[in-house]
Amino acid sequence: MRHLRHPTHTGTRTHGLAFHVLIVVCLAFSLAANKIRADEERPEPRIGASFDTSDVDKVRWLKHFQASLESYGATCMALSADGDADIQQQQCDYLLRQHIDALGIMPVHAHLLTSQVQRAHSLGIPVLAMGEMISNCELDLFVGFDWVGGGQMQIDALVSESKGAYYLLGHRTVDDHLHQLLQGRVSALKIYVERGVELLGADELAVPMPNIASKATSKVIARQGPMNVVLTTHPALSVGAIQALTLIGSEDETLVSGLDPDLDACRRILGGQQHSSLYFSRADAGKKSAEVIYQLATRQPIQISTTKHNGLIEVPALLVAPKLLTKENLIDVLTNDEIFTRAQLHP
Repeated sequence: MRHLRHPTHTGTRTHGLAFHVLIVVCLAFSLAANKIRADEERPEPRIGASFDTSDVDKVRWLKHFQASLESYGATCMALSADGDADIQQQQCDYLLRQHIDALGIMPVHAHLLTSQVQRAHSLGIPVLAMGEMISNCELDLFVGFDWVGGGQMQIDALVSESKGAYYLLGHRTVDDHLHQLLQGRVSALKIYVERGVELLGADELAVPMPNIASKATSKVIARQGPMNVVLTTHPALSVGAIQALTLIGSEDETLVSGLDPDLDACRRILGGQQHSSLYFSRADAGKKSAEVIYQLATRQPIQISTTKHNGLIEVPALLVAPKLLTKENLIDVLTNDEIFTRAQLHP
């Protein structure tokens, strides 16, 4: 009796498997092609910005803001308000009609832009404020400097080198940033005073002039004795303090630390006449501003834990930390930020 074998249909299975693989491969290529086509068709974000360009630091901020956005492939429409609040309001209104995905503002007057933020939100456009907080509105994000933290950091660095007598030499100003800086310095010094550091005093001069600063420093020295550290809020005040210290021959023993150095201050630091200066990098701020406004424009999540109150809400705030410039790092930092060239720093 012969046993009949069941057909195995090997050839049929092989052809079926090949056909299935072909379908999968074709589908994968199709999906990849669709993704490439979608990426090509997806427009890059359009970002509008109105900048107060009334001083060189703000112009530097704008320069790095634009360059960074261009590196991301974004379209940036940046307009200069040049210190005119009315023009800035008009610029914001114009930009909101240009189908932008996000609006950045470096305010001329922060309290005059509430309606522009509200109009942007009515169009579904998020708003970033830079440098100055826009008040009394539901602002999406703020980028500025950590002035309080910078003052604290400066004190920490100086105390690590000298724990003697400290003198704060400032000048009258309506600039709230300098008030925040002083707040940071004083709060840090209070902690160290409890540990033996002496605060000789804090003077606020009518104008930042070297001769006035020299007289004020000399008076403190005559009244309270030598000082180990002088902190100033302007390069001219550092000049005056150094002049007074030189008169009593203690310029080499006393650390003088300032704020946002000009070229002469940089040369003093490199030459050893001045210890250091706190520097707020507009290049860093411009790059950070570009990074977060691109994320706003493309609706990416932004993780920021710090907030600042603007009179209405707690606004997420990215606070850029300053650097303490010394003879060891000054050249690299300032040439990288394109503030000065090496030839300018070493004439």
